[in-house]
Amino acid sequence: MKKWIWPLAFFVLAFDLAFSQNVDSQTINNLVAFAKLYGYVRFFHPADEASRIDWEKFAVYGVGIVKDAKDRDELQKKLAQLFYPLAPTLQIYKKGETPEPIKHPEAAAGLYPVYWQHYGVGLNKHYLYRSVRIGRIVPEESLDGRMEMSFSDNKFKKKKFKINAMIKADVQGKKNYGNLFINVSGFKMETVLEKNFHDHPIRENQWQMYSLTGTFPDTFSFFSIGVELEGIGKLWVDDLEFSISEDGENWENVSPENSGFESELKAGDAEGWTCAESGYIFETTDQEKFTGNRSLLIQNVKDWLPGTLFEKRLKPGTVVQKSLGSDLFCQLPLALWADDDISIGGRSRYPLAELQAELEKIDLKTCTADNENVRFANIVIAWNIFRHFYPYFDVVKADWENALPETLTDLLDAESSGDFLGSLREMLAKLEDGHALVFPASETPQGGLPIRVEYIEDNLVVTAIEGEPPFMKGDIIKSIDGTKAMELLREREKYVSGSPQLKRCRALTQFGGGPLGSKAKLELIRAGRLVVVETERKKETRNFFFNKISEFDFPDITELEEGIFYVNVTTTDKKDFTGKLNELAKAKGIILDERWDGKIDMNLDMFQPEMDLFPHLIDEKIDSAWWNIPEIIYPDYQDVTYHPSNWSIYPKAPRIKAKIVAVTIPEVVSYGETYMGIYEHYKLGETVGEATAGCNGNVNPFQLMGGFEVWWTGMKVLKHDGSQHHLVGIKPTYPVRKTIEAVKQGRDEFLEKAIAVVKSKTNGDELP
Repeated sequence: MKKWIWPLAFFVLAFDLAFSQNVDSQTINNLVAFAKLYGYVRFFHPADEASRIDWEKFAVYGVGIVKDAKDRDELQKKLAQLFYPLAPTLQIYKKGETPEPIKHPEAAAGLYPVYWQHYGVGLNKHYLYRSVRIGRIVPEESLDGRMEMSFSDNKFKKKKFKINAMIKADVQGKKNYGNLFINVSGFKMETVLEKNFHDHPIRENQWQMYSLTGTFPDTFSFFSIGVELEGIGKLWVDDLEFSISEDGENWENVSPENSGFESELKAGDAEGWTCAESGYIFETTDQEKFTGNRSLLIQNVKDWLPGTLFEKRLKPGTVVQKSLGSDLFCQLPLALWADDDISIGGRSRYPLAELQAELEKIDLKTCTADNENVRFANIVIAWNIFRHFYPYFDVVKADWENALPETLTDLLDAESSGDFLGSLREMLAKLEDGHALVFPASETPQGGLPIRVEYIEDNLVVTAIEGEPPFMKGDIIKSIDGTKAMELLREREKYVSGSPQLKRCRALTQFGGGPLGSKAKLELIRAGRLVVVETERKKETRNFFFNKISEFDFPDITELEEGIFYVNVTTTDKKDFTGKLNELAKAKGIILDERWDGKIDMNLDMFQPEMDLFPHLIDEKIDSAWWNIPEIIYPDYQDVTYHPSNWSIYPKAPRIKAKIVAVTIPEVVSYGETYMGIYEHYKLGETVGEATAGCNGNVNPFQLMGGFEVWWTGMKVLKHDGSQHHLVGIKPTYPVRKTIEAVKQGRDEFLEKAIAVVKSKTNGDELP
């Protein structure tokens, strides 16, 4: 080859690489601009046209249209073609240009405002969080004054139920009526059973009995029973009775306290009842009753606008101007005047029918993440939900603006659903949200190692073994298949969302996993010497949340020493605990252990500390922390207010005066942190071990195309004193750091410390 050919070949290669990088950069810029505009219009533009399309199909179609735009001018043109049919009053303009002011009628006679209110964000029907276009309420979006009580006891499983209530309504019109309901939710918050009177609305202005009957499914997470006023009017309720039965003949009355509404009711302090939706008043009244002296009255607030979620309102003419990147901007009206036919602002010169026709060609059933446009569209949808509605960016400090182009760039080389799953999980990890999880429709089965691994003294240490593999307690793992153990741990942590303590915990639960049937070669330090072992990765018995290979076997409830009782929170049966109440009332100390050894009978009616123990530790009412649901009317999580709610615990006999010590670990998350937050604030006892997860609040799941379900935290939960809980958790008053030597000896340092703390509080013994 001639010498001059080499420089030419190098020049051609360099030119091709630079050209490819420029094309990729333009593609990402195009997708970013589309994504930002997608979120603004979908969630905040009030026009009627935007409510008439399928936004999932639009995301797939839109990324396919814009991704190949060659420059800013072509991108602007394509964005206009896509969005102007949906948002006639939207303006997309270049840097240096000034958008035209929105024209509004001089007089508002016969007109009313239309704008979005988001209570969290409504991504699921019949869920806690809601989104409503004020002024354009449709029946399925109608809101209600709801009073309900939730249960999670396993004793209800497979039982027949019967709910009776005397109800009277004073309502007018088809959209306004009363309802009696029961909603049963599964472990993924899906509805597994629902009974109500939506098909037979309660409108009679005289006392009548209304009943619901059915059978609870084998498994469920929780269920709620209650009454509600849909729309405007008044609803009276009396003598609500909830009963369960094994055979349908012998019934046990399990009605909540104050189900006859004889004692005074105050919203948020209603003996276990919760009252939802601003715009309604919940109170007891002696003006109407079926029996006794009082009944429950639910009525809308005077001058309340139908569908209003909270007090904040927008005036027609409110606009925002936002950057889309690529030197493009948009001017977006957030509130418009409307009459019964059309939002004021005129119809677009871009016909909606043509866009709808294109969207009709897309079959969502065939949209899998093996398709590039679907992968991009899913990220557009998910990123926007978090951008506008995630409540913890103030403490997480994630660079969410940059997370979008980073994830889209990562997907340029993706080829399959599996590649997409990894990219999505890595994006969610940036949220540092312990509820941020992805459940794919299917995932390649993984093999696992038969061990439990923990981070102790800056090493990855084997603390428990399943069966008889070539491991020993106390082995220090240095590498697996030639890769350093700490590098493998950090790689797993990349895909876990949550606080540092939770990320590490969950990354360790399936540490060393890999393809099913593959061989794993591990370098271990044992007794100061390097040992090499090999083992096959068999069916994974561990999972993402817990490692069921336990270092210890924990009893349920037992007396460890004279006067010192042990209660395992995860395995103790409610009946067993109740049967010990008289003994516990005389005890010197009680140890509550949050750790789990992998053994649990799902048919048990499980012990719940806040329901079964805490009432016996108090002399007056105590409250949970506040649940703060965001009230959102502006994009980009700006000027957000919150709707607070909580619930109460009331004293019960016998009074337990024992010294209480709780053993906590990072796996204590969400519900566990609810009762531990109460425990911490009211100083019900001491805490031994490690900080809890630092993640609480109801999740708000949504679906992505291709069968992916995404969870995340939709509300802000603070500690009782208003300080930060997220990422912090409940910190132990007596921290414990495990040692490798104790692992080898089979000693439980957490329990040892708990016993020592009890003795120091009761006998004055010195702590070791």
